[in-house]
Amino acid sequence: MNKRRAIWAVLVFGLMLVSSAAVAQHGTPASGSVAGEWNISFTVQGQTVSGTMVLAVEGETVKGTVETQHTGPGKLQDGKFAASKLTATCVFERHEAMAMMGEVQGGKLVGTFRTEGREGKWEATRPAKTSAGL
Repeated sequence: MNKRRAIWAVLVFGLMLVSSAAVAQHGTPASGSVAGEWNISFTVQGQTVSGTMVLAVEGETVKGTVETQHTGPGKLQDGKFAASKLTATCVFERHEAMAMMGEVQGGKLVGTFRTEGREGKWEATRPAKTSAGL
């Protein structure tokens, strides 16, 4: 009888471990990861424009999208994330490309960018979590 309980306990623990691994792979990004959705704002010459950025990370390679009302939709090219630092070029359909450099600071991404002969600052934060059904 005790042997059966021990077997069941091991099986239940194993299922919990496998379930946790699946959530870690496909659920919320791991702590320190830049993968996922971000609310981003760009500020240059006293003007700020907000939008969204979605990042996918594989090793040090970063791919993704960025969109604001000013720039329209764009894609990240030559993206790299290493040692908590992010570099990428945003290429837009209706706006000049933007070179971004930044880093993780306290759960946010912050940095500088260059476009149209100007340099500005950018900051990205995770969207607020909402409760389903409320």
